[in-house]
Amino acid sequence: MMTHFNYFDKFNFPKLEDQLLPLVKEKEIGTLCMKPLADGFLWQNVEDAFRYVFSLPVDAVVTGMNNQEMLEMDLKLAEEFEPLTEAEKEELFANAEELGDYICRQCDQCSVSKEFGEDLKAVFRMEGYFDRQMYDGRPRNPAEYALRDRLRFWFGDRELAEVRYQKLELKAADLLDKAAEFKACRYGLDIKNKLEIVDYKLGESEIMN
Repeated sequence: MMTHFNYFDKFNFPKLEDQLLPLVKEKEIGTLCMKPLADGFLWQNVEDAFRYVFSLPVDAVVTGMNNQEMLEMDLKLAEEFEPLTEAEKEELFANAEELGDYICRQCDQCSVSKEFGEDLKAVFRMEGYFDRQMYDGRPRNPAEYALRDRLRFWFGDRELAEVRYQKLELKAADLLDKAAEFKACRYGLDIKNKLEIVDYKLGESEIMN
């Protein structure tokens, strides 16, 4: 089985690590990890990216490289690899610049709202399917904007996200009505702003249609 694993898309496609990986290991199916740098999105943190996927229970990591220098660096990272501890993983999830204060970490227990935590996670999970949570409404330099714009629909799940989103019991617009009740997110996400952006992406506003 070959699919993509990396510390960015872990939160856009959580079932890959949470359900698929344990299933294939249980059935003793060989597992190849591809896209450890999230299609190059994690290019500024190569060491963290490789150390993360090397720490997963996969059998091999498949990665692209453009020259001898990259090959030697990748081999060195593999040779000197030490598994991430749980504390180091949490630190990475909290501080990785690519995750920042916009990407929903799909916490096991959302601290924002006991009543609507699972609904928030479901809405943000659909945003992950839609465009990997890459469009966050923030101004960026042209190069970074172009990279995000090129990669956000890389997996072609836009229509799937739209269909699944419409099946949700509570959508972003519904949760926006509850925003005054939400507490601060442990990762610093502006929940109200994020819900507004998801509604822009997946809602039924005139802007989207």
